[in-house]
Amino acid sequence: NTFDRALVRVMARDGGNEGVERVASRGSVDGADAGDAVGAEVRRRNPQEDARDEAKGKQCVAWERAGPVRAGSSKDVQWDGVDAGRSPAGKRGREGGVEDPEKAEETVKLVGSMSHGIQYVYDLDSKDESNNRMRGLPWSSGLPGRGSKDADEEVDYGTLDLLLKARVMAEGDSASTSEDVDGRLGPSQVKIDHNSSSGDLLWDPTRLKIESRSNFSSARANACVYKGKWMYEVTLGNCGIQQIGWATIDCPFTFEEGVGDAPDSYAYDGKRVRKWNVSCHSYGQTWATGDVIGCCIDLERGEISFLRNGESLGVAFTDVRRAREGLAYFPAFSLSQGEKAELNFGGRSFLYPVPGFRPLQGPATEQAAQADYLLGCLRRLMQLSPIAHDHSSLLPINFAYQAFDASDVVLSCGLVAKHLWPLLRMDYVVSTVFVPFLLSMLSPLEDLSNVPYFANMFFPVLEEFETVEVVGKLFDSLASLYKTSPFTSTVGCTPPGYRYLKLALDLMRIPGVFAAWKAWPSFYSQFELFLTQKQPNPNDLATLLPEVWWPGADCKFSSEDAMKMQSKNIKKALETIEGVQFEMCMELLIYMPESERTIFEDFVLWLLQKNKGANRNVPPPNLSDPTVLNSVFFVLLRLLHCHLRTESNSADAMGRFPASIFVSDLSKELDLPRLGGTLAHVEREHPLECIQQLHVEIGPGTAHSESGSATHSLRKHPLDLQVKPVRQASFLSPQQLTWLFDVSLLLYHLSVADAFKAANTQNQAKLHFLSQLEDTERRMQRLDMKSGEMLAHLKEARKRFRKEVIESTRACCWSRIYLFRQQKQCAMYCLSNYACRLLLSLSEGKCSGSSDEGEKLFSYVPEYYVDSMVDAFHALRRAEPAFAGAKVLARHGLADAISFLVKHFADKRILNPDVRDGLLQSISVLLQYKEYHASFEENQEAREHMIPSLLVAFQERFWIPISNILVHLCRGRGFATKCSKGRDFQSKVFQKILHDTCKDDAELFSSFLNRLFNTLNWTITEFGVSLKEIKEGARRRQLAEHHQQQRKCTIMFELSVNLLRILEFFSLVLPEVFVQGPGLNLTRLCELVRFVLVHTAAGPEGRSFEERVSHISNFYSQEKLTRGTVLAPVAGILINLYRAELEAQAEGSDHNSVLVCLSASDPVVESMDVLENMQWSKALSAEPQSLVNIRFLSELARALREQEKDHTGCTTVEGGMDTDEDVCTICYSAMADTAFLPCGHRSCHQCISRHLLNNKRCFFCNMDVESLDMS
Repeated sequence: NTFDRALVRVMARDGGNEGVERVASRGSVDGADAGDAVGAEVRRRNPQEDARDEAKGKQCVAWERAGPVRAGSSKDVQWDGVDAGRSPAGKRGREGGVEDPEKAEETVKLVGSMSHGIQYVYDLDSKDESNNRMRGLPWSSGLPGRGSKDADEEVDYGTLDLLLKARVMAEGDSASTSEDVDGRLGPSQVKIDHNSSSGDLLWDPTRLKIESRSNFSSARANACVYKGKWMYEVTLGNCGIQQIGWATIDCPFTFEEGVGDAPDSYAYDGKRVRKWNVSCHSYGQTWATGDVIGCCIDLERGEISFLRNGESLGVAFTDVRRAREGLAYFPAFSLSQGEKAELNFGGRSFLYPVPGFRPLQGPATEQAAQADYLLGCLRRLMQLSPIAHDHSSLLPINFAYQAFDASDVVLSCGLVAKHLWPLLRMDYVVSTVFVPFLLSMLSPLEDLSNVPYFANMFFPVLEEFETVEVVGKLFDSLASLYKTSPFTSTVGCTPPGYRYLKLALDLMRIPGVFAAWKAWPSFYSQFELFLTQKQPNPNDLATLLPEVWWPGADCKFSSEDAMKMQSKNIKKALETIEGVQFEMCMELLIYMPESERTIFEDFVLWLLQKNKGANRNVPPPNLSDPTVLNSVFFVLLRLLHCHLRTESNSADAMGRFPASIFVSDLSKELDLPRLGGTLAHVEREHPLECIQQLHVEIGPGTAHSESGSATHSLRKHPLDLQVKPVRQASFLSPQQLTWLFDVSLLLYHLSVADAFKAANTQNQAKLHFLSQLEDTERRMQRLDMKSGEMLAHLKEARKRFRKEVIESTRACCWSRIYLFRQQKQCAMYCLSNYACRLLLSLSEGKCSGSSDEGEKLFSYVPEYYVDSMVDAFHALRRAEPAFAGAKVLARHGLADAISFLVKHFADKRILNPDVRDGLLQSISVLLQYKEYHASFEENQEAREHMIPSLLVAFQERFWIPISNILVHLCRGRGFATKCSKGRDFQSKVFQKILHDTCKDDAELFSSFLNRLFNTLNWTITEFGVSLKEIKEGARRRQLAEHHQQQRKCTIMFELSVNLLRILEFFSLVLPEVFVQGPGLNLTRLCELVRFVLVHTAAGPEGRSFEERVSHISNFYSQEKLTRGTVLAPVAGILINLYRAELEAQAEGSDHNSVLVCLSASDPVVESMDVLENMQWSKALSAEPQSLVNIRFLSELARALREQEKDHTGCTTVEGGMDTDEDVCTICYSAMADTAFLPCGHRSCHQCISRHLLNNKRCFFCNMDVESLDMS
């Protein structure tokens, strides 16, 4: 009998040689004989007369459940009852039987009511034959039968201890298997073989978690298989390029080759959706972070297959070589830089086991069975405890037995814990037995959960180090199980990962358990795993959203209502998960250790230090999952939301912002750049000794006073509603609130911004594919049904575009639920607006110190304040559906945002040009929309500062965004403009301001015009060069390089058109600058016009324009790269100049001749023919109103032809020249009538004037020019 054999082994270990000999002398271990031997030995070792210990056992304080302790010292942990693990009786209960008979006083006798249910608790009254045989033992008289009420009978603790040992051993023996492990070679504990690795791999002490720190790193396990069926699992730390599979020892690992790149080497790569064996082929599904990949090898059939989250991907490889001497397959892995994975060879239970396939590391099934029995004992003990009888409980109460006293519970629990604790140190036992046991105690109703009762019964009887280890391994298993749980949204069901989060939360709310977990070395690493959110890939989204609908979709195949219902289910599931995550963070926030910071603050600091390089081009290793940072960010938003409203004033907790946060320890450690440069530079250039005492005064903002000017709908926007503060945030100090605000901006900068950018990219992809689908369907409707081949091609294209639309619609739906829920949007906008108000106050020097100190303080602000503020605003603006329009935002800080943008894009205090460029880009984007455009026109700061600052900033490197802004402001006044939205967006306010500014400040406009001419010459030249390179190098250029060159060509073309439109506007509103001003302006403008015409309309290059552009028509819209697009502003310039000349002639005023300047080269006349014959309405869908002056183009062309007959051109030098020395050696078209001083070199006045616009040195000798001599 299994139990008999276990009992003999127990006596051999604990009963002494004498007892073993007495049992052996019987020749068998049967019935009463065995009982005599064991009972006599027990009586010898445990005397019954120790009444003193009995009295001590009675001293245990009655166990009653107290309210949870939420604050206090972490050193003096108070459980929800007595500290039984530290009491004398509790300690004896843990230690169990006494090894030395000399120490009989350490034995504790179980007396009183405990004896009445002992058989039930330890499962000794079952009908199992092995248990019934124990009833014949002599000492079984001390175990009363069912329902006995005799309180005078005693049970010896040592007897019970030996009995429990035997039962535990028997349970293990029953579960043990003699399975043949033939077919495997290697150590029993399987892990990474560090000697086999190549590249730069980082692994943890267990050598089961790996991360690559080089371009390509590979490694093998330390065990191999040569026959049979085997498997292992890989949990993906991220979803990049990894090749996972099997390889022989002969497979070479290098920096370029890994698993699957050699014969007898097989791998699966879910990033590229390929299988690898020397060559690659399509296979499997796209994988996602947190996926569990099962790798199976069947050496009986010669097949290798893979699974993703338990779903078979099919057989990947067949005819795998086997049955050859020396041929064995190792688990092998290759990872690209930054990739992470966690390996499970059987040390933990497989999440998705495959029947028939064995783990490489034998599972601890014996120990699991033993732990299962012991946990069952504890479950039954709870049923007889005062808790089960006095409180509501999920466990059925067994009223057949009298309830135990509190001291009895402690002693019995200590006896079980003695045997259970060594088993709970094993990962396999924890994940297979302990976690399911605790999950069975959960309840949807929090008050009925038995987890706190069990924890307060079990953990206090453990030693402190034992509690820490058991709790640490428990949370490690829960975190791993949660992270790998798939996300589902079945109606009426919670996501699979919810129960692991709920169990972790219940355990955290027990002060003793939380203190033990906090003492575990991996506490922060484990806690961050609970904050992950598994992101679904296209296959997962197809399961979550089987019904997909979009405006214009065929109702036969999709339903809007069905998709809304699916989205609602996903939203509810996500809110459930995020709600528990928030509560877990709050448990950290309300736990107050001895230090000044909360545990939550310490965790956030640790998280920031770990991820401080997350936004670098080449990020460092060991970064957190981005969803962890996202989760913490939204937790902070939820805490801060009520304090970030636009209605906040100086009386609010965040009305005064401490400047000390700009020089905090965290700020210094991360060493992030400031608006004034590095922190060391700022402290040197702008010293502030009293910065720790300074506070910034933040007012309510300017938007609130404008609320009456906006028209509202009857239904208020969520931004207009009051927000109730979170209960846990009520005790946060102003210093803590501002610190959390600072951290939230940093988290957004490090990770959250990328998530919103990815969501915007998905939305743009959806719009693009939807447009392609609609265009394909229109073409199919127009196509003649006889065109069979073309129709088939269009059907295939429609099928492809429809698939892309469906996938992108699902991705956008997930982003809308995960990122753009209304509560999150409101809180994020309040965060952005508060940051804007803070920056405005800092810029204006509104601080508690002097104005000089306030001015200096602005340079200390980290750059991520500006970046996060601007990016968060645009992320909400791009949301689909839109978060709020400009009219709603006008009541909540839009005016502040506009004021900051227009005042600081040219602010010299911001040293980083990229930051100022971002502000300019924001203005450029907002001006494209009518509502925002109107807000700019209504803003006083924009009317006063924007135009002059734009003209000044154009002198620097910002001419690309500034040209876009000026084009938006000038729209509606050009020749052959499109009908779309030109007149609706015409900005008469800013056009008048632009006209007045340029007219009043001649020096500023002259400098701007010079830069404009120079930039246009460069962009036109670059465009022509790019076209030539694309044509000549298309065949030999790599594809990526070819696309990059095409993109550059398109950018240069669009930029040239924008700059020409700006010149066209100035030639319209300020023609006197060219016609009646300095002749140099008209000369340069005409030269530029001729230059454009030569490249696009006349000459060899101009005539082949369409043919050269056709090389990039496959990649970019042909509507942009057309001859008419670039010639329209040129035609407008010519019309404006000619009209101005005619007006000057009519008035009789002096003017520069446009005809003379234009007729300097023959291609101009040829180009005029192209301009005259252009069908502007058809080519550009031009608005008729923009073509009313087209007749002047014909008149100019006719005048040029007549002048061409009478004159030889502008290149003829007028007046005789005595010698060659009198000719300007720069242009050879004028006399050298001006000299540089003091060097004396001579040239014509026009060439020298043009040169001095950009350079103040002589272009002959490079000497500084002091003056000019025109004598």
